[in-house]
Amino acid sequence: MGWTEYEKKLKEWYGYSEAKNQDDIIIDIYNSQRPAGSYKMTRTDPWCHAAVSAAAYASGNAGKVPNTCYCPTGINIWKKWGKWVGRYTNAYNPQPGYIIYYDWNKDLISDHVGTIIARNGKILTVREGNRNDMLCDRQINVDSPLIIGYGIPDWGGATQTPVATIPTHEETKRTWLQIGDTGEEVKDVQTKLIALGYSLPSGADGKYGNETFKATEQFQHDVGIKEDGLVGEITRSKLNNAYNTRSAAKANNSWIARLQAACNAQGFSNQKVDGIAGPNTLAGCPTLGTASRGSITKLVQEKLNAMGYNCGAVDGKNGPNTQTGINAFKKAKGLTANGIVDKNMWKALLGL
Repeated sequence: MGWTEYEKKLKEWYGYSEAKNQDDIIIDIYNSQRPAGSYKMTRTDPWCHAAVSAAAYASGNAGKVPNTCYCPTGINIWKKWGKWVGRYTNAYNPQPGYIIYYDWNKDLISDHVGTIIARNGKILTVREGNRNDMLCDRQINVDSPLIIGYGIPDWGGATQTPVATIPTHEETKRTWLQIGDTGEEVKDVQTKLIALGYSLPSGADGKYGNETFKATEQFQHDVGIKEDGLVGEITRSKLNNAYNTRSAAKANNSWIARLQAACNAQGFSNQKVDGIAGPNTLAGCPTLGTASRGSITKLVQEKLNAMGYNCGAVDGKNGPNTQTGINAFKKAKGLTANGIVDKNMWKALLGL
């Protein structure tokens, strides 16, 4: 077995799409042989590295590429094997058969991967899973700064091993966020947690403190992954997926889902509690006047506090402090500041 069988398997899967649920086939193959104790993928997870690993297994080449579903882990395995070449090292010369990794966000953390199937001058043709929700090809210049490096499988003589190089500082940089970190990466995580309904009273301030740690830990609990309060590749992948779909894997723990349930319980709606904001959710949200009180008012207070519009105690009463928070939010959104949670404010709160 070798490159021929691996390439044939990728060709067989070419055109597989999420629209036809064919990505589930690849995810199921990956899960069927994933390393003991490793993360079990769900059918909503990004599946680019799963495609690489599953193709190796399904073509009889297990062990020739990292058996993981996360790109940063894959890179670490290549480095451990001594078969990793970074983008800015002297040995950099990608060829067909190599597994190439990208850094779309330019944060030195790999977030996509594919297999080089052809090279024409400086143009690489890369076959990738989860590209535009399909398994298809990309053409990219060999000098693109989006490329972070590649791993070299031993296909049985199909590839040539480059001269070994010492990894640069950038290549060995810590790939998770933790307490004490600051900057745009932290702010991005905070913004997504707040959008999903997790409480960060200080808002997205770009400082990874106890608030962010606790919110991250709660998110990890809600989606069923290790609860360590660190934003590593698994947490980042889950968070991005939840943010993009506006629902955590366990929707009944999200702020939107709790709002949906409260509106149903009080007779304002009869909607599906799925944690996804939409027209039905908006239609079911009641107008909250300056004398309102109860669980829905409490949810508004919680949301505003998390977004940095201080309502004071989350007590379910639309008192002076709550009205101050409401008015600050409405002014920021260009709405009439009257202390009332009306349809326009609900629309803004739900991100519609």
